[in-house]
Amino acid sequence: MGSSSMSWRVLADTLQSCFGITFSLQTSFFTEFVSWKNKVCMEVITAAHGVRHKPQGWLATKDLVSEPHPPRCHIATLGIECDDISGCSSTPRSVLDSQGRSGQSFLQVLSYLDKVPFSERPQCLLLECVANLGKKRKSVQEKGTEAVADQLQERGYLGTGRS
Repeated sequence: MGSSSMSWRVLADTLQSCFGITFSLQTSFFTEFVSWKNKVCMEVITAAHGVRHKPQGWLATKDLVSEPHPPRCHIATLGIECDDISGCSSTPRSVLDSQGRSGQSFLQVLSYLDKVPFSERPQCLLLECVANLGKKRKSVQEKGTEAVADQLQERGYLGTGRS
């Protein structure tokens, strides 16, 4: 809930105080499908960037994708819903299963990337999820980080989540 905005602010402050390096990053838009968490995200982002900064917020990435001209960014920090991936899950599903909340959240990100012209896509993606995403889960015959990396590589991104 706004953790990427907090992280960027701490990084910027640390680089400034330790090395005299100044840079600025701002949250342009975010999605959070739980209404109260959406409000908390806005509060955290406002605290990290100042009261004059008001990013656009959507309840779901699919709502963002339905915009005629979805917003663009240079760096995207993304979280994959952990409901179906967590070791505590009673509904284990693939990160690519559109019937699960985890799959829906990741597939909606892919839809966003597919809608934005290649030259206007984020240049860097930072993804986070529960540690279980990196394990070979027998219940779904998948190592989620490999599935995620493969999908992103199909879209022209370099990198890996393989451990």
